[in-house]
This record gives sequence, structure tokens and C-alpha cells, in this order.
Amino acid sequence: MSACHYINGDWVTGDGADLITVFDPSLGEPFAELQVASAAQVDQAVAAARQALPDWRNTRASERAV
Repeated sequence: MSACHYINGDWVTGDGADLITVFDPSLGEPFAELQVASAAQVDQAVAAARQALPDWRNTRASERAV
């Protein structure tokens, strides 16, 4: 899995300096290593979420679930 961050409607690969190991909670074993997001990517994600919030909050739950 290379693109693990969903930012503004797109899956993107992290461009941070570190890797994070993801563990299967049922087995306690690692199953993926992912590149962390950079501070700039986190800022992009927060900005996109803030921009989307007004429309999202006015959308019925049944539509958001699709």
C-alpha cells in the first residue's frame, strides 16, 4: 500500500520523513509500512476538511454513507 492518505478527494503517498508500521489488531502482526504525512500534507488535509464541512454537514447521512 503506497497511497495511504486521503486528502481533498485524492489518495496520496505521505512525504514525511518517517515510516509507520501498521499492525493487524487480531493477530498483533505487522502487515504494512506506510510513509507518514508531512506537516504540509496535514495542513492540506485540515484545510480541505474545513472547506468541505459546510456542505457535508447539510448532507443527509444516507447520502454521506455512499
